[in-house]
Amino acid sequence: MRKPRIHVNGGVYHVMIRGNNRQKIFNEPNDDDIFLWCIETTIARYDARVHAYCLMPNHVHLVVETGRESISKIMQLITGRYAQIFNKKYSRKGHLYQERFKSIMINNDRYFLTVIRYIHQNPLRAKLIKTLDDPWPSSFDDYVCDKKKSWLTTKLAWKYFKHTSGNSKKEFKKFMAELQNTEEYNYLFRVNALPEHQPSSDFTKIEYAAESGCVKKPLCTTEDIIVFCEEYFKVSRNVFIGQQRVKSCAFARNMTLALAFITKTASLKELSATFNLSYTYISHQINQTLQSNKKCLDELKVKLIKNFKL
Repeated sequence: MRKPRIHVNGGVYHVMIRGNNRQKIFNEPNDDDIFLWCIETTIARYDARVHAYCLMPNHVHLVVETGRESISKIMQLITGRYAQIFNKKYSRKGHLYQERFKSIMINNDRYFLTVIRYIHQNPLRAKLIKTLDDPWPSSFDDYVCDKKKSWLTTKLAWKYFKHTSGNSKKEFKKFMAELQNTEEYNYLFRVNALPEHQPSSDFTKIEYAAESGCVKKPLCTTEDIIVFCEEYFKVSRNVFIGQQRVKSCAFARNMTLALAFITKTASLKELSATFNLSYTYISHQINQTLQSNKKCLDELKVKLIKNFKL
């Protein structure tokens, strides 16, 4: 029995779809337009966002930010609609896709930019184009051209380049064109290739300091946040970390988890190891805290920033 994917409101996911038996899922340019229409109508319906995409002959890469609905529901509608249209158009039957889609949660700034670059470089690595400026159905043109698709959001990626020296668009194109070595890519996806119900993005071991200098560092460490919350809530870490936990201190623990998550200080994998809690439990508590204690959490984040003079 397949385990359900973890859903976090506002979660950002790297999504991959592959054709059954690696067969083509786009036979002509008009097929690309149909798939993009499926994306546009779905995200409008479910209040989601798309940060990047690339359509390859037999697979698709997307960076999707969820709204009120889960990534599963969003992708089911996109892929289901397209499969129906594709099968009818080419008078075919059977599965269009290879198993269900793959998804990896992105909760790290470094990984977010690296995934966007990885996605845009797909046709380049496959030698389908010679440069990123060559025409291809991807979001690269939406980032570097004056006009972009109304349903695609580029704000989150652009914010990392606004304060770079010189032309931000030039810096973005330079970053996108930088080819990473194979070992780094292999490490990148090996760390994140956990079972789909256990999303993680732990890239603290990869250094990107030499790359354009645009990627923000985490606000502080997980230990810094734990110490800060200990003092703020007047509790000892022993009551919410480890086997013995006091229910009355659940609020302090959940706020600590959510604070570490929204500041991108720790991934779900790291929080699970630190707090000795399951992925599912942590995801649920963070989701609940974001919904019911958002104002308090925002105030706590401001105090954290002032505390560390960040």
